[in-house]
Amino acid sequence: MNKQFTKVLAIVLLTFSTVSCGSDDEGPDTTAPQVTIETPTADQEFTKGANLPLKAEFTDDRELSECTVSLSFNPEPAGSSALKGITDPWTPEDAVIALSGKTDNKDLANIFATSIEGTCKSGSYTLTFVVKDKAGNTSSSKTIDITIQ
Repeated sequence: MNKQFTKVLAIVLLTFSTVSCGSDDEGPDTTAPQVTIETPTADQEFTKGANLPLKAEFTDDRELSECTVSLSFNPEPAGSSALKGITDPWTPEDAVIALSGKTDNKDLANIFATSIEGTCKSGSYTLTFVVKDKAGNTSSSKTIDITIQ
C-alpha cells in the first residue's frame, strides 16, 4: 500500500508541475505594436505659436514601451515662393512618449516640449511615429503630413 501511495503521489506531483509550468508559455514576443492616430489628421493646418496636439491609441499583444515622434520639413518644389527672411524650418527635438499596458490612450495638448516656433518656415511637414514594445519590437513608421502657416 505504501508503494501504491508513493506512485500516486509522484503522478500527482508530476501532473501538477507540468500543468503549472507549461500552460502559460506564450513563446517569444515577435508582434509589433500598433498606433491609431485621431489627431493630428493628414493635411491639417497649424499656426505658428500654437501647440501641436496628439490624440492616439497605442496597442500591443503583450506590453507597450514608448512612441518616438519626429518632425521633418518637406522642401518646396522648385519655383515655389517663400517668405523672405524666414528660411529655417521648425526642428523640435524628437518626443519620446512613455507607454504602458497592452492599450494606452494619449490625449496630449502638445506632442513636443514647445509650441510651434513663431519664426519657422511655413510649409509642409511630416510627423513620423514609431512605437516600441517591451520586447523591442517596433511598428512600421506611421507618417502624417501637416501644414504650418
